[in-house]
Amino acid sequence: MRTVHRPMLGPLFVLAALLVAAPALAQTTRASAELGRKKGVGYARAIGGTSGLSFSYGLTDHLIAEGLLGIRYVAFESEETQPEFWLDLGLGVHFQVLQAENAAFTAGGRVNVLTGPAGTDADGATADVTQFGADIPFRVWWWPDEHISLHVETGIAFQFGPENGVITRDGRLSENGMQISVFDNFGSDIFGHIGMTFWW
Repeated sequence: MRTVHRPMLGPLFVLAALLVAAPALAQTTRASAELGRKKGVGYARAIGGTSGLSFSYGLTDHLIAEGLLGIRYVAFESEETQPEFWLDLGLGVHFQVLQAENAAFTAGGRVNVLTGPAGTDADGATADVTQFGADIPFRVWWWPDEHISLHVETGIAFQFGPENGVITRDGRLSENGMQISVFDNFGSDIFGHIGMTFWW
């Protein structure tokens, strides 16, 4: 098992933002943060790697269900090289722990599946990989308008792949079939993963 340790600047930034916003959040004067039965579509990037279109639904005013769909297709000029197709899927929920009129802090859970040809094995050959992930995402949301929300996400993520490794951020296979990220987003976007949603 391989645990990834990187600078903690991202979570410190998020914690500082929460401390500054805590008095306003504690008032729980809900307005735009009331999402019961609202639908949303936008872009989101899971800390476990899945990124793409996001589809959200307010199960209650405090609980948001979210699905992620990411598709990547890479074609090459050489006819001898097969195109690469990746499919990323994610399904999770976010519970509003703190609310304000135009902001919220959520904690939740998510499962991810990533499948497709990428990375290289020990012999330098392209490897076909299907890997799974589980996230514990923490988000800070902001509604500049009742129909638009912006968020930043960090948290804890686990990635599980074949014995020869899971795909890392540099496109290679890790040394084994498991990676753990604890508030470092696997070394990318140290201030967290940013997303946007349109609500109606």
